[in-house]
Amino acid sequence: EVLNLLLLSLMLDFGFYEQHVGLLNLPFLQDLQHKGDTKELQVEIANRIYDFDRKNTSDSVTRSRVQELIFETSHKFLINKDFPVQSKQFKLIQELNSDPMYQSYVLLVKLYMSLCQINKSVEVDYYKIRLDEEFRIIIPNNFSKSTSEYLEEITMCYTFAEREGMMTYDDLPVFDLRPHQPQIDLYKIRFDSATSINSMVKCVEI
Repeated sequence: EVLNLLLLSLMLDFGFYEQHVGLLNLPFLQDLQHKGDTKELQVEIANRIYDFDRKNTSDSVTRSRVQELIFETSHKFLINKDFPVQSKQFKLIQELNSDPMYQSYVLLVKLYMSLCQINKSVEVDYYKIRLDEEFRIIIPNNFSKSTSEYLEEITMCYTFAEREGMMTYDDLPVFDLRPHQPQIDLYKIRFDSATSINSMVKCVEI
């Protein structure tokens, strides 16, 4: 895994990601709906870092500390200087070297930093929906919080499938899952009774 993460980092830094991503042996890349989409990759990398941090709350290794170390290490490399033995960076390096699992973590943080620069965004807004009994990440062109909440709620309550890039319900296309989505707006519509008949139902909102 470490070697493939290192190759992925080099591909991103030198602009070879889209052409050669298929050569990498990383299982999480197979879960991406659009392998060439760097925003979708950034969401996946961020989630993996979050999972690691959540499971390792007992140590002092965090994403922010590793990011600072990467920046500082790059600077020291350029000016050809070492870290003082008593510095916090040197102590963090010792901690990272003490456990092999940190090798992948450092590379995930480096990947995330590269993707932030490529996508010009620290965070990528996305929709989380449930399709064919599994969760999917969708990167919209125009993110809407209300749309996100609606899609997450409705796909948890009802069973949707995917067909030809569309989210469908009983063969009826409901939502466009393709990379270049049109802008989507949600509107609340109110139907008032048009008759003078007395009823407990005065109006309907959808």
